[in-house]
Formats: sequence, C-alpha cells, structure tokens
Amino acid sequence: MKEIWAPVKGWEGRYEVSSTGRIRDYKGRIQPQTMIHGGYMNCYLHHNMRRKWPRVHIMVAEAFLSNEEGLPCVEHIDGVHHHNNVENLRWTYWVQAQSIEKESSIEYRPVKSVPELQCSRDGQFIYHGRKKAVTGGFTPDGKPRSLRINICIDNKHHSYQASKLMAEAWLWQYTEGDCIVYKDGDCHNIHADNLELADAEDYNNYLRRNSGYEADGIEERKRKLQLVIDEAGMTLHYFKTKDCEPINKHVKEYLYPTLMEYCVSTLHLGEKTAREQSAEAIARMYEVIINGMCLYNYERYLKKLLLNYKKTGSFGYTGAIPKPIKIIVEHLNLDCLWERYRVTKIKR
Repeated sequence: MKEIWAPVKGWEGRYEVSSTGRIRDYKGRIQPQTMIHGGYMNCYLHHNMRRKWPRVHIMVAEAFLSNEEGLPCVEHIDGVHHHNNVENLRWTYWVQAQSIEKESSIEYRPVKSVPELQCSRDGQFIYHGRKKAVTGGFTPDGKPRSLRINICIDNKHHSYQASKLMAEAWLWQYTEGDCIVYKDGDCHNIHADNLELADAEDYNNYLRRNSGYEADGIEERKRKLQLVIDEAGMTLHYFKTKDCEPINKHVKEYLYPTLMEYCVSTLHLGEKTAREQSAEAIARMYEVIINGMCLYNYERYLKKLLLNYKKTGSFGYTGAIPKPIKIIVEHLNLDCLWERYRVTKIKR
C-alpha cells in the first residue's frame, strides 16, 4: 500500500500524519513516538504555547477514516495497539478497557541490570513503583527505530534497549552480549513471546532478511553492481581524457531524477528544496572528481550528502569544499544545475 499523507486534525499547516502511522512536521522531519500504557503510541506536538501528546491511532483515523455516525472510539482490528496502519483501524462505539483487577494481576519481573526496574510480559515497565514509558519511532529515511527506555540514575541519564531488558527478565537463557531477534520482524513489538535469542550467524541472516537487500533479488543486485562499475568507468575516462560528457549524460538522465525522487519520497523535502539541494550535491560531486578524487559510486555519495544535510544542515566532511563553487568542465551544459553555480569551460 502506498503511503499517503494528510494534515493532522487541529494542526493543519504544522503536522501531517501518514496512512502507515508516521508523523512529520511542516519541514518534513519525522517525529519520534512513545509507547505508553496499554501499548498505544503517542506523539509530542507543539506550536508556540500549545502542547499536546495525542495518540497516533486517533490521528490516523481522523485523517483517513470517515465517521458519519459520530462513533466515539477507534479500535485496532488485530488487537495490537502499536499497529497504526489505517487498514488496521475502525471507528466503534467502545473499546474494551483494561480493568483495575486485570491490571493488578499482571506479572512483573525485575530487571537485574537496572535496580528497581520491572517489566511485564507484554512490554510494560515500572520504575520505583511508577509506570515508565518506552520511546521509539522512525529514522529520517523511514525505517523503524528500536524502542528504548531512558532512566536517570544518580543524576546521570542512561538509555537502554527495551528488548534487551525484556530478554533479561523473561528469557532465562539470555546472557549479556547475546543477540536478540524479533520473530515477526517488527522491532516495535517487544512482547516476550516475540523475542528469541540467536547466535552471530543467525543474527546476521536476520539483518539481511530485514534490511531489504534479499528482497531486491539477484537481478536488482546485479543492476546495482553494474551501475557502480559504469560510474567508476566514467571517472577513469575523465582522468584519462578530461572528457566529462559520459558523466554529464549520466547526471542528466539518471542521477538528477533519482536524487529528486529520494529527496521527495524518502527525505520528505518540498520540490523546490529538493531541486536546489540535489543540484548543490551534484556540484560538489563534480568538484570532487575534478580535484582528482577516485569517486566510483556517485549515487551513494550524493545520497549521503543529502542525508547529512537533512540531519545537520551541512553536507558533512565528505562534501566540505570552499564556497562559492566554481565548476570548470569542458562542454558542460546541464539545465539541472542550480543557477547559483557558474559553469565555464577549460581554457587550454
């Protein structure tokens, strides 16, 4: 299902929610989410003096599901409260609340490595007798980030991976340093039944299965390797002949459209910003090649620059070259380069 974005009700122009349950601000930055009591996810929204912590599944339902009957509650169809895909939600008259008797009967086990911390089988934590929320969310490129719990001990803040604390309390075979994998591949599901131990080989296989590389298939991997070979050949051709025509053609036909798609769909930038930053990154690529550096994977280099800029506002040390940039390339005629860069020809 394609991810669709819509304004958050009551926060139009400031925040957007996606059909898969992600939240981003008006600059396109993905917002972190926190798992609260009951396994629900909420997100911190703020503007001026207004601050709210609404639940994510309610924001998704209000944005994408019609409620003509005026039903008061939103229910998770599969019963998993952190699965906030719009297809898993529906409006209903009421949602089964957890009673005090049921809550008091939940079994909590101590976590030996953190004194006074206890956790239940379904991933709820108690610290010094009070419920402790876990935090998590997504990386800037949209990948889920593992849940963590932050605790202040002796005036020092410590951050722990929630799944390791769960394993320490509920998996009797667990020892410090063991690898943990998620049976369903969802790192936000820290229920004890979803965790299992793995040796180094099994853990590496798990990472490959869930990284997307195996999903590409052998033909896609062959295509990517061939692309690296071709780009390395373009750099070698320039070193031998000072001819940039193959690079120019590759930039215009493949790299520039690919970077635009990456900026808009992955980094969630506006079209104007994507166009400017893509052109600026390409200008740095030319400068690096002209200065004699052995650049052989253009696409990876450029995406790294753009991701650095998204995170820090700077292209990072790999793209640190003096401004303003003056590109001196023979027969370079690319409309995709930003107008601020002056392109001239080599004077022989």
